[in-house]
Amino acid sequence: MKQGGRMWLGITLALVGHLVTVVIGTVYGAAFGDGDADAVFGGLTAGLIAQAVLFIACLVAGIVLNNRGDRSLGNGILIGWAIGLLIAPVVGFGVCVWALQQV
Repeated sequence: MKQGGRMWLGITLALVGHLVTVVIGTVYGAAFGDGDADAVFGGLTAGLIAQAVLFIACLVAGIVLNNRGDRSLGNGILIGWAIGLLIAPVVGFGVCVWALQQV
């Protein structure tokens, strides 16, 4: 795979990670809540914890890959995490609004 393809792979992996964090928050709120604001708060908390774990994972993976010489994939992961950081709050806000309308 060429360098550009590996960078896009890294970006895609990080964006999928952001999507997973939103899903984790949504599923947690739906599964462990009883349909009130506590469920939304629990889901938001779970999503934020998942985002923190994703940040650490992307940072470590990006640095390790860059140090091992795979700069395309390493930089792609870091770039994808940064792009996802801008997109995930918008998606998460939409999920929160949807969840509050279900209460």
